[in-house]
Amino acid sequence: MELKQIDSILLKSLYLITMGIVMTQVLGMDTLTSLLFYLTFPLTVVLWLRSVRRTLTSSDGIMLLAAGLAVINVLLNAGITGTRLSFEYLKKTIMFIMTLMFLQTANRLRIHENMVRFIGGVASILAIFFGVAFYILGEDAYLLNGYRTHYLTFNFTNSNTTGMFLLCVYILVMHRLIALERWYTKLIHLVLAVLLAWFICLTQSRNSILVMAIYTVIHLWLIFRSAGKRMRVGKLWAFLASIVPAVFVGLYMLFVSTDWIQNIFGFLVGEGKGLDSRMKIWVNALKHLSQSPLIGAYSQLSHGDGSFHMHNTHLDIACSYGIAVLVLVCVLLYRYFHQGGYRYRDKASYCYMLGFICAVLLGIGEAAMFSGGLGVYIFIGSLLLLSNSKTAEER
Repeated sequence: MELKQIDSILLKSLYLITMGIVMTQVLGMDTLTSLLFYLTFPLTVVLWLRSVRRTLTSSDGIMLLAAGLAVINVLLNAGITGTRLSFEYLKKTIMFIMTLMFLQTANRLRIHENMVRFIGGVASILAIFFGVAFYILGEDAYLLNGYRTHYLTFNFTNSNTTGMFLLCVYILVMHRLIALERWYTKLIHLVLAVLLAWFICLTQSRNSILVMAIYTVIHLWLIFRSAGKRMRVGKLWAFLASIVPAVFVGLYMLFVSTDWIQNIFGFLVGEGKGLDSRMKIWVNALKHLSQSPLIGAYSQLSHGDGSFHMHNTHLDIACSYGIAVLVLVCVLLYRYFHQGGYRYRDKASYCYMLGFICAVLLGIGEAAMFSGGLGVYIFIGSLLLLSNSKTAEER
């Protein structure tokens, strides 16, 4: 759907609010952070409603089915376990639905060059902000729950969430190296990208560091790739990318304790971060999932308060809402990645799509994309949105 003026205003408002969420979180303004985060909910809903004002697509139907089934299963689970319902209990489900809505909206909208520059400008401002905040906060940038740690946190709840935000901004800044034309603007953004990469390494978030390395290799490959060749995401790659987090859980459970894995990836071991750090959490999650595969174990895993995550997007969705919801989400991700076999004519749009795939791969070790994460899904979804830039007429 082509972007109208009202859609542009709503979208810009959403990005300004999300930028405010990041800044107020870093500055320790928790009350304002929460208020801004809740403001993203109505904006996301209105944007999706605007995108379907003329017609519903099959992907909209799948999204609504996934959201509706998730709500039904959570209510059924609460009824079976005798759990009292409240906003706090249902907040995780609401955030899951907001993520689905924004991704579907990003998939439908066809944005113009002004919006591309606006989103890129937000990323550049945040990159500069992180650099200034690191200098001003000093050792306080490493605080976690009031204690000094070895992990860069920027006042986020944990270093993994910090790494996810930094990685999304890093990908957006790296894209500007392709989009911008003047050499000095490219140089400035190259410096910002290097700074962000350093910050990501300081978080010691293995998940974010791994995805950053994968994306950087892909980005460099695209820079030197022949411009005359059309590019697309094939069916097999789209399918594999849509299920990687789930496959990773299985492979992890099978091989993480073997000697050869411990020897090869021993360099990733750090203080309080063994290679098997997810084992206990995922064994418990799989146990509850096996007992309730159809509707999930939302109440059991959260001990009745609705606050939990399984450090993996796909496992978290299955445990929270049942396997059927996970299958529907995988179908949506496949559609977003494949885009009906669309062949990209320019490197920038294709690079945004590959960046979106890389960002979704963060789900192998974190569930924040579909369980809140202070609106990190908006930054991840923006890569899908940007992949649709300059393509409205071609499609």
